[in-house]
Amino acid sequence: EQREQEQQLQQAQQEVAAGQRALGDAQQELVQLRQGKEEGQHREAQLQQAWNREQEAVQQLQQQVAEVESAAQEAREGLVAAEARAQAELQACQQELQASKLEVQAVRSELEAVRDNQASDVRADMEALSSERLK
Repeated sequence: EQREQEQQLQQAQQEVAAGQRALGDAQQELVQLRQGKEEGQHREAQLQQAWNREQEAVQQLQQQVAEVESAAQEAREGLVAAEARAQAELQACQQELQASKLEVQAVRSELEAVRDNQASDVRADMEALSSERLK
């Protein structure tokens, strides 16, 4: 009976030792899991920060695009206005040129009339002189 009790004691000690080893293994695994969880949380925080930076960069780019589009629209409107002013100025210059051409034509006609009158007067004077000389 004593032998049987010693065997049971030895078996119980072996089971306790096995249980202690299993407990040590479980504790080590728990430490590794906690460490993995902390690393995962750290990595998640890094990824969240990177995501936030990318979102901010996208917002800045969208704002820059909006500013460039606005500036381009202003430039287009400025070009349209400048083209309209240039067209109006060109039209005014063409009208002024046409008026100048008409004025030049009128002066030329007047000059030709004066020249014709002078030529007539000179002929008349020459004829008068010739007839006086003949007398």
